[in-house]
Amino acid sequence: MQKLLIVISLSLAITHAAYADSATIAVATNFKTAMTQLIAQFHQQYPQHQIKQSNASSGSIVNQVQQGAPFTAFLSADSRYPQSLESQGLAIANTRTTYAEGQLVVVAPGQIISDPQTLSKAIKATIEQQHKIAIANPAIAPYGMAAQQSLNHLKLWQSAQAHLVKGSNVGQTFQYVATGNAPIAFVALSQVKHLNPAMAYWPIPQDWYQPIRQQAILLQSGQTNQAAIQFLAFLHTEPAKATIRQQGYRI
Repeated sequence: MQKLLIVISLSLAITHAAYADSATIAVATNFKTAMTQLIAQFHQQYPQHQIKQSNASSGSIVNQVQQGAPFTAFLSADSRYPQSLESQGLAIANTRTTYAEGQLVVVAPGQIISDPQTLSKAIKATIEQQHKIAIANPAIAPYGMAAQQSLNHLKLWQSAQAHLVKGSNVGQTFQYVATGNAPIAFVALSQVKHLNPAMAYWPIPQDWYQPIRQQAILLQSGQTNQAAIQFLAFLHTEPAKATIRQQGYRI
């Protein structure tokens, strides 16, 4: 992997006179806003290339790739899905890298969540009142899996089953709480920062869920696509890392 990263990094030195290319990159929903900013930065540095993004849950993107969607690269919300595509021969071996680490938070407008005890009480009260708890679908969304693991940590997963409303991605999950259809939701910190910076949130302790290591990988259709190759290398530059941190991720 290191050898390939060196090769990709060297490609960043290619002059702006290099031939132009265009790429459509599949991006996990939680990273949509950060990606928009990164694409703008990339275009300033490499105006000959064109990057477009297509957003969906990571699981949905994998299904699209398996069905022949012409994506050149994939920015997943975890490491499992890129690993799967690599093992299936649908992605280029040894191009998988971690570009960000996601942070799960809980939001509950009108309630004060400040520690595990108040969170547990809020969830139990929501269940007793027959209200909904919003999470992303654990079957296709890594942030949903992290929410499930967190509820398991609190020993509330089983009792919460009948009260869960599952978004197809973490963006939809945020909308449940933003519209008042659910009084409490487990979402990505990046969603809060973008959609409602004034909304109070409580960060779920990192040891409650497996690290959300968001990985990028070059797909088969992007094997010779210079726009996709250079963009993946660009993700590891300091300007890109600064943008990613500002959007609520660790690096």
